[in-house]
Amino acid sequence: MSYSLVPTQKSPTVWDIFCRVVDYFGDAGVCWRLSKLLQNEHGITVRLWIDDLATLQKLLPALDVNVPEQFIEGVYIHLWTTEASIVAGDGQAVIEAMGCGLPQSLIQRMACQEQPPLWIILEYLSAEVWVDAYHELASPPSINALERYFFFPGFSSSTGGLLREHDLIERRSEFDWDARCQYWRSLGCALGASGVPVISLFAYPDSPVEGLLEGMRVASKPMVLVVPEAPLLSTIKAYCGVDSPSLEPWTWGGVQIWPIQFLAQSEYDNLLWACDINFVRGEDSFVRAQWAARPTVWQPYRQTENTHALKLQAFLDRYLEGLPEDSQRYVAALWHSWNSGLPHEVMSAWQIFWQTQQLPVLRQHAINWQLKLEKLDEMSAALVKFVCGKVK
Repeated sequence: MSYSLVPTQKSPTVWDIFCRVVDYFGDAGVCWRLSKLLQNEHGITVRLWIDDLATLQKLLPALDVNVPEQFIEGVYIHLWTTEASIVAGDGQAVIEAMGCGLPQSLIQRMACQEQPPLWIILEYLSAEVWVDAYHELASPPSINALERYFFFPGFSSSTGGLLREHDLIERRSEFDWDARCQYWRSLGCALGASGVPVISLFAYPDSPVEGLLEGMRVASKPMVLVVPEAPLLSTIKAYCGVDSPSLEPWTWGGVQIWPIQFLAQSEYDNLLWACDINFVRGEDSFVRAQWAARPTVWQPYRQTENTHALKLQAFLDRYLEGLPEDSQRYVAALWHSWNSGLPHEVMSAWQIFWQTQQLPVLRQHAINWQLKLEKLDEMSAALVKFVCGKVK
């Protein structure tokens, strides 16, 4: 594949985004969504450098894992393998996603430009209070005289906000009951019309899913659990004694379990909109679940020194505000138990959550929370504004 992306002084709007896949689909998902937003809504030429095409391909089926350089949906995608394979740093900005680190040769190349690009460290999403003070802060010391800044997505007006397409809320509003039923039919699932609550489950392979299944199995009311095809599905099948490799549904006590194919990123919103509760993980699915305005249960990526637990509590401190005290307690118990890794805690927390009929109040709370988020800056727009304000 041959193309030229050397910008001129009149058209420096080329950005390079560097991504190392650590959190399975989280890193790749955020970087791909950001790349598309920058290109589609801000007219920026984006080169996405990623070290794991196979993970990105799950989110973007059009991607060919055997081709190191591709142009898909207006974005240039490069396999990031060695320093020698990188031809970048000649545009307006270089994004170091999630502090992944940049090759020294690239840093030197950036410094040699007549007008060096702005170097942005795009950090992980966090609701922790300290994030506000570090957002858009210069990163000392300077390297090769390059300007380098921290940029934090977040949940306050002092952060960069969250990624959101300009028409996302409108599209979700148009996803009515008929659209929901049609969506389930398109997946071959006989769901929607019965009024039975539907729950989507997207979680890490080490989730205490056995406890959740037991809690659901003995529930007094029926429910449907929809599970995308992923390693966790194998664990669920093994626990339920299902040895078929097909995606046929089965019944587990009062639960009807529907396996579905793993969805492309562009198709995931419909699943979230069609469900009554969404279990999500990492960053990208977590944000999309909030825009879906549905009750959710979050599983942050597990980190050393229990850092993920601090992030979980920091978000709950913001998210639970405005809920009745009992609901706050039940939601917090479910979230913490789901992240504890202890099946018996999850089982107990789910049973209490379900028996106390939290869904009605949580549905309205999720809508109210989404309206609050909508008042914040949209992250890609805030990032463009920041870069343009620094690059003269």
